[in-house]
Amino acid sequence: MFSPMFSSIPPTQPPPPPPKTHPHADERLFIRCLYLVAALIALVAALSFHSISRLEDDARHAARSHERIALLRNMLAALDEAASAGLARALAGDAAPDPERRPERILERTFHRLAELAPDESAQGGRLAKVAALLGAHTTAPAPDLGPAGRWAPLADSAAPAIRQAVGDMLDAEQRALADRRGAAGRDSQRALMAVAGGALLSIGIAATAIVLVRRDFAGSRRAHAALVDANDLLDRRVAERTAELRSANARLELADAVFRNVQESIAITDLDFHILAVNPAFSRITEYSAADVIGHHLGQFQCGGEDQDACREMWQAVRAAGAWQGEIWSRRRNGDVYQEWLSVSAIRDGSGQPLYYIGVGVDLTRMQHAKSHLEFLAHHDPLTGLPNRLLLNSRLAHSIERARRDDTLCAVLFLDLDGFKPVNDTLGHATGDELLKRVARRIGARLRDTDTLARLGGDEFVVVLEDLPDESVAAAVAGSLVRQLEPPFDLYMDGGSAIQIGVSIGVSLYPGHGAHPDALLRAADAALYAAKRAGKGTWRFAGGGGPAAPHPAGIGISAD
Repeated sequence: MFSPMFSSIPPTQPPPPPPKTHPHADERLFIRCLYLVAALIALVAALSFHSISRLEDDARHAARSHERIALLRNMLAALDEAASAGLARALAGDAAPDPERRPERILERTFHRLAELAPDESAQGGRLAKVAALLGAHTTAPAPDLGPAGRWAPLADSAAPAIRQAVGDMLDAEQRALADRRGAAGRDSQRALMAVAGGALLSIGIAATAIVLVRRDFAGSRRAHAALVDANDLLDRRVAERTAELRSANARLELADAVFRNVQESIAITDLDFHILAVNPAFSRITEYSAADVIGHHLGQFQCGGEDQDACREMWQAVRAAGAWQGEIWSRRRNGDVYQEWLSVSAIRDGSGQPLYYIGVGVDLTRMQHAKSHLEFLAHHDPLTGLPNRLLLNSRLAHSIERARRDDTLCAVLFLDLDGFKPVNDTLGHATGDELLKRVARRIGARLRDTDTLARLGGDEFVVVLEDLPDESVAAAVAGSLVRQLEPPFDLYMDGGSAIQIGVSIGVSLYPGHGAHPDALLRAADAALYAAKRAGKGTWRFAGGGGPAAPHPAGIGISAD
């Protein structure tokens, strides 16, 4: 609620909209070209893949054909070798060779490998079946008993030519098929090269088209980029300026809010009808009304006592007429107490000078007077014991001297110094020492009259001023009674349960015998105090000599309860 009233942030200006752009006709043409190029690239890729697949297939078939040709040639060589070897063994009468090296076994193994390589055409399959039949008819049938070489004669004489003829037909057919496959592979290679060349030409065309389009639009792109950079720079400057303004405004708002919350004067902000919109913590502290109690209510309900309503009405009228007013009024706290207040009311205006709100600042004069009285008391009294300090002592002693001069009586100054106080401070601490000083002050005050003055100069030094004395014996009697007054132990206990016992030494000076001014009497009493200390403590002495014959018999120190 507080911040909008003091806000000085200028209204936010939106950044300028970016310039509208329209696509160039060449951009649409370029997009269409891209689609066409993509289609052509896909077509070239498909053709290249097909051509390469055909080449791989041709290579695979050629390899199979080469292997079949080699097998067929091996079969022909085995048949020739078998015929020659068989005839030689028959003429020589040798035994048959190792079974695994017999021609039929070699032909059988070669045939099995040839059968594993399926022929690429049906005619070759028929020839392969014919070879299988011939081999099966002559190599697996039992041979007649013609001696050691009798088994080879049938194969060499009857089966070998037929098998050789069939294998030779297969070899010729396989060689023709290999030649045809080589021609097809050449044609597939030419198609693959044409596809690759077309792709290269297409790439060159794409690159040339792109270069033309880029060169055509490069100048416009540079201008557009420069304009965009300028727009970004302008936007960055405006954002930076706006950010700085916002930070400055926020700093001012934070400062105003800190002042509003921490100022000691009560502040109330109202609308133009004096209904409260916001109050600061000092308002609640002074009037004892919380913010929730007063917001929305008329300010007059919490200011102006019942007898001051006419003055309040005149104040509201003056504020509306002049925009400002200040003066003393009587206000009422929540508990019903009426207090005097200095109130200043001012109008908060907009840029055109029209009032928006009223702000009232009040100072509690009653509490200021109390604070002033308290400060005056602290200026003339000891903060620990509440006794008069040296300043007030001098004033009262001067008054007592003047009265004694006027009434032709005596005035006595008793300078007291506690015996054994320093060990208490050193062993029990300053808090215990301060409490002991306050109790000493109460004991001494209980022995004096209302017209007498008891003052503390500091530390454990006290001064008593006795006025309206008929002779010096009264001063001597008071000094002796004060020595006895401080003899009983004080109920401030040591760790072992022992009560604290101290004593006092007193120096006494008289007006007019020992001085006619306050300083002279105090110096004389101080000198007499040192004489009492030298005499053994726990006693008193007059300035210039005189006093009891010996110290009081009571000792000084710590006594058990």
